[in-house]
Amino acid sequence: MTTIRHCVMNCPMRVEWEGKVHEIDRRLTVAGLLDMFSLSKEAHLVTSNGTLATEDRMLERDDQVRIVRVISGG
Repeated sequence: MTTIRHCVMNCPMRVEWEGKVHEIDRRLTVAGLLDMFSLSKEAHLVTSNGTLATEDRMLERDDQVRIVRVISGG
């Protein structure tokens, strides 16, 4: 089931990480977000509204953000 949220003003950023949704009430860069979660920039990717985001990208309060762990094998 999909939940549709309608926010007019001051919607928190929704960050999905490890199966949980965290709401963040401020703007920050991807690098700042990863630092907030104590995550390595080399081992994680961030998407914003379905698009891959670089570490200097400013994430806005109403963005839908997902942190993905990079897994490699040999």
